[in-house]
Amino acid sequence: MAAGLVHTTPSRDGVALWLPAGPGVLGPLAGYRQRLADATAPWTGRFAVFDQALEEHHPAGLLHQHLAILAVRPLCQGQGIGTTLLNARHRDLDRDGVPAYLEASSPRARDLYQRHGYSLRPGAPFCLPGGPPMWPMWREPAHATSTEDRRESGRM
Repeated sequence: MAAGLVHTTPSRDGVALWLPAGPGVLGPLAGYRQRLADATAPWTGRFAVFDQALEEHHPAGLLHQHLAILAVRPLCQGQGIGTTLLNARHRDLDRDGVPAYLEASSPRARDLYQRHGYSLRPGAPFCLPGGPPMWPMWREPAHATSTEDRRESGRM
């Protein structure tokens, strides 16, 4: 979390965790495996397999933001909270020209992300060992129209 960003709603009904990824970004912190074991025993092996499967499908060599988690309380889903959290971060990513990556964990989530400009990556979906399908997805930054472009087109 030293370099990540958490967006939440005032009522804490939704949260998004964004992590920088790609060349020059530090990997897991020292002691990660032990911290994982401490937090997940006796299922640590399953979490290690999960981490490995995600890593195998994560794009390499491209600087981007990784939406590691987008969660909304079950009773609050379908009210636009996830969309609000996505839009808030996408504005910054679009302004800065930074792409985004995520793994959708359900068809419903996949469809939500597609509505927000994410495209399926090659090999989608992949299946976790003994688990559900995951859809790796990529979003290129939207081209923000500069003030000068708007002025020249008469939209200002």
